[in-house]
Amino acid sequence: VRAIARQQYDSKAGAAKWEAEDLLADRAQTRLDEEVDKQLGEATDKFRTQVLEPLQALGLRPETVGLETTRERLIARYRLAGYQQVGAFTPRPQATSDSLLSVQIHESTLNNVVSSLRLNSQETDLPSLFRAIAQRFRRTNYQVPEDVPTDVTLRLADHDPITLNCADDRIHVTLRIARLEGGDHTVWRDFEVRASYAPDVEGLHVRLVRDGYVRL
Repeated sequence: VRAIARQQYDSKAGAAKWEAEDLLADRAQTRLDEEVDKQLGEATDKFRTQVLEPLQALGLRPETVGLETTRERLIARYRLAGYQQVGAFTPRPQATSDSLLSVQIHESTLNNVVSSLRLNSQETDLPSLFRAIAQRFRRTNYQVPEDVPTDVTLRLADHDPITLNCADDRIHVTLRIARLEGGDHTVWRDFEVRASYAPDVEGLHVRLVRDGYVRL
């Protein structure tokens, strides 16, 4: 009897082991899928509330231009512009082969967003301008930096008050001001302010740091 029992055990041990491993794998896969679905859902909600809805409120229409899958890459191209705005139509540089995720933004996207803020001819003080822009992007917890002057008022130019140009690994910002009045009531009229910003990469965090002097 003992020999028969051991023989039956030996004959079924492999199948039992496979069944146990399959059951464990199914449970692990189910748990992984649930966690991934949860994370994707949270990321989707965050993208919708912090990116998509503010852009739509500005009159911009994120539109799919192309979706492509190759053996090595998943490529998505989008156009971000209003009905009366233009988007770029130039060849994109190929992402590096060792990057897991590469995002390329054309300067037309940046200028379309800035243009949709409708800052033309606005006359305001600096803290109010900062808060108004933050409100357009639905940054409810935004705090105006302490070093922003409170006794300066300005009126932006009627046309292209802010433009951005990407060149030489820099973002060049031009601010056109029709009138600026300082705290001592000194007034300057019709001038441009230009500054360049370079990317500063630290791990997964990227910020723009002013490079060189502010030019008038």
